[in-house]
This record gives sequence, structure tokens and C-alpha cells, in this order.
Amino acid sequence: MKVSNTYIKRVLYIIVLLGMLLPAFLHIFKVGNYKELGGVFLKTQPVSLTLNTIKTGAFQDSLQNYLKDNLFVRAPFVRLRNQFDFYLYDTLHAGDVYYFDGQFFRFYMYNYSDEMGFEGWDINEERIRKLEVVKDTLDKYNTEILSVITPSKGHYYRDKVKNDFFRSNRWSNLAVIDSLYSMSNLNYINFDEWFLRLKDTIVRPLFGSGGIHWNQFGATLAMDSVLRFLSKTKIQDKINFPSWTLSDKHKQLDMDMDLLNTANLLFKYKDTSLRIVELNNDSPKNDLKVIVNSDSYFDVISWTNLRQTYFGLNSEYRYYNRVNYDINSLEIPKTKLTKEMLIKQDLILIMYSIPNLTDYSRGMIDELYEAVIQE
Repeated sequence: MKVSNTYIKRVLYIIVLLGMLLPAFLHIFKVGNYKELGGVFLKTQPVSLTLNTIKTGAFQDSLQNYLKDNLFVRAPFVRLRNQFDFYLYDTLHAGDVYYFDGQFFRFYMYNYSDEMGFEGWDINEERIRKLEVVKDTLDKYNTEILSVITPSKGHYYRDKVKNDFFRSNRWSNLAVIDSLYSMSNLNYINFDEWFLRLKDTIVRPLFGSGGIHWNQFGATLAMDSVLRFLSKTKIQDKINFPSWTLSDKHKQLDMDMDLLNTANLLFKYKDTSLRIVELNNDSPKNDLKVIVNSDSYFDVISWTNLRQTYFGLNSEYRYYNRVNYDINSLEIPKTKLTKEMLIKQDLILIMYSIPNLTDYSRGMIDELYEAVIQE
């Protein structure tokens, strides 16, 4: 039977019309339960209804965008579009997030380099000078200070990243701070350099492919190194070395994909090369009094049982020196640092990643300095 062109056009018209009405139907009747989109969004606000905004079309455009942004079923449609573009074109609709050869990266600007937010020598020299005063004071009470620079995923996978994202520069916050620590008597570990040396010998990834931080395996290796360093200091008698094994089965943690989650894909990304560390419950644990000042690189240590095992139950995590978290990752009041408090500690750990070396320590070095010079 021959089908007329008019009939085909009507069928296609009905299909298109139903497709256009489907989001409205789902929105009005609130059909389904949809996971919220990750990331930060700036939603459009409607323009005031005036004769002028109607003439220019500004009101109509803002109303259209407002309805689109606030649609009940917006999330699944956005995820579907994002998944389609990623699967076909390796394109991500997430600000600053890029995909190269199986790894996801975050770059704050095109032609990225470590000189972003460069503060120069003077301010960092002053910070290191004050930290040396703090160390000289607390040495008398066997309180150790250790500063750590965490590894950069962009540096570690430099061979995968397009050259456009890097430009040569002589000085950066990393170069200055690294040089100043090298010329000082302060305890210091540069894990960015250390991870690069490990790269050709490690059998499993040290970063989550969809994450921006080290994974649990990478963090465990770093914590082992921290303990080895502390075993040569005044608190060496308090240091125990936990034993662990690397799981032989695939398992990835949510934080291994924290960066990718902002891309809002429809399906979860699975990296079968990832493994987690299994700590031996019978191995010795530590019971140290520790104050940690860190950015989110400490999260994987705090949110897993690494923090309890490697430091003990008496550690305080000062996230960006803004919010304090106890051993259970619950927020606690931020207390003022005092000399009396500091001399009771075994360790003060200052840990920051390379992009966060601007405003280094977020004011904690100044607070430590003020605390120890007060009599």
C-alpha cells in the first residue's frame, strides 16, 4: 500500500510535537526522581516585563532561559546531551575540565602554567622566616613541623596533555617556595618531584582518572613517606608503620571521579586499572597529636581510615585554615592557636597543592608565629 507524503508529514509532525511536549508533561506532573546536576550553575533570572523588553525580545529570551534552567527534568536531558557529545567527540560541557587519552584534567586557563597567582619572593621569604622562628621555638618541646607540597596530576601526566596548556616560565610559587625550603632548616617534602620519580616503577595509577587529587593508593604511599621522615626526628619513638596490601580486584572510590562528576554524564565512568589499599587491622597504629593545615588533598586521607591509622584519633584537620574537622570528618569549632596548645602537639603538618600555593597556608603560618612569640 502506497503511503502518501501528507500522511508521513502528519506522523512526523505528531512525533515532533510529542517530543516538544514531553518535558512540559514531566515537569507539570513531576514524573520521576532525577539526580541533581553536579557543579556550580548561574541560573537565569527573568527580565522585568515592560513594553521595551517585549519590543527588544529581552523578556522573551530571559523567560525562555529561565524555563529551561528551572525545568524539573532538566538534569536527565543535560546528562543525555553531555554523554552523547563525550562518546562521539570527547567533548565535555564542564568549565575548566578537559579529557586527554583516558585522563581528566582541570586547567584554570588555556595556556595554563604554574605561574598563576604568582606572589614573588618577598612575601614567601617572610612566611618561611616566620616558620623558622616557630620551629626553633617548638623544637624545645619536641613538636615537629613538616611542610608538604602535593603532586600535580598535570605534571604527572604531562605527556598526555596538549602542549597548548603549558607555557614556559622561569618562576612560579612552586619554584620560589621549593627554593626557600631548600635553603632553610625546615622539614619539607616535595611529593610532586617524588611522584615523577616513581612514575615508571608503579604498577597502578596514583591518581583517579576522573579525579583531580591523588587516589587512596597514592595517598598511602605519601603517608608511608611522611612516617619514614618522622621516624628520623625527635618523635621517632612514637612512630609505628602500618602494613597494607593493594587489592587485586578493581574498586574505585567516589573521590577518584570527583572532577568527572562535574561533567554530568549519563553513565558512570569506570577505570578498571584502579585499586584500593587494604590496611592490615592487626598492624600497629599511631597515637599522635596532630594539627593538619591542608587543602582538599587531605580529604582522601581523612575520609578513609588512613588518618586514624597513620596519625591516630587525636588529629585536627584545618581545611584551608577555615573549617576544622575532627577524626570523624565532622565540623568542630575553630579554636585560636596558642603556644600552650602547640607545645602539646607531636606534629604540625602543612600540606598544599601547587594551584593553592598562592596565599600559602591561608594565614596559618602567621597564626603559628603570633602564638609562639606571645609570652
